[in-house]
Amino acid sequence: MRRIKKVWQLFWVQLYLELKSNLRYLPATLSQFLIYAGALVAIMLFSDTSEMGKLYHTNNGVFIILIGYLFWSLGISQLGSCAMAIESNEKAGILESEVQSVFPLWLLYLIQALADSAITWLYLIVLSIGTCLFTSYSLGEMIWLLILTFILSLISNVGMFGLGLIFAAGSLRFKQLGQWSTIFQAILLMVSNVYLPICSVWQELVPYVGGVELVRKLFLGQRIFTMQIVNYLLVNLVWLIIGIFIFNYFFKKERKNGSFEAF
Repeated sequence: MRRIKKVWQLFWVQLYLELKSNLRYLPATLSQFLIYAGALVAIMLFSDTSEMGKLYHTNNGVFIILIGYLFWSLGISQLGSCAMAIESNEKAGILESEVQSVFPLWLLYLIQALADSAITWLYLIVLSIGTCLFTSYSLGEMIWLLILTFILSLISNVGMFGLGLIFAAGSLRFKQLGQWSTIFQAILLMVSNVYLPICSVWQELVPYVGGVELVRKLFLGQRIFTMQIVNYLLVNLVWLIIGIFIFNYFFKKERKNGSFEAF
């Protein structure tokens, strides 16, 4: 219980620091918001919202695509935060102190990623409410959509964090590998079901794909099968386990034979 309490305290401290940093560096915060807004506008412009609406038997394909965008944005926030953690913390001079922590290094990065995700949620809530102006849905329906997305994205964020750990492990071993995560994020957008329906079972290996489909069906009142939920949970659990295993392996190897200072 004492360790759980300390982890909880660490999360709130990290969240406070993130909020303070975002307020202090307001121009950078606004730029980040514009990036999320630009991504949403680009996805909407290059997507066939009417066709998506037909596929899901609804008159509003905008919301169907918005659900995919929310999951993707939250997922890449988790992945990017974890993938870049090694490099950014080394440059800030805190990596060595983190290594000495009583908590596993991956757990510290999970806390950091969760705090980043909370900030990302603030951006997405503003953008989602703004989207109501261009749809036939009410603010109450948008809030319901956001609640569903929040609950189910907690699961997919675990899997995306596992993927981020793999990139973080690469940064430990090969140095300055985090930037490749940005390319990977763009690939995920193109191969997943953000603005397209699922057309292959391989797409379901992406952590958030199952969550997107579940929220779309829940929001539209359509039937959900138990196996969809089970598969969604298993995919994300497996990615988390793989990520922790690979990260811990490279961490121990680098601690024994490498150097944390050579970045």
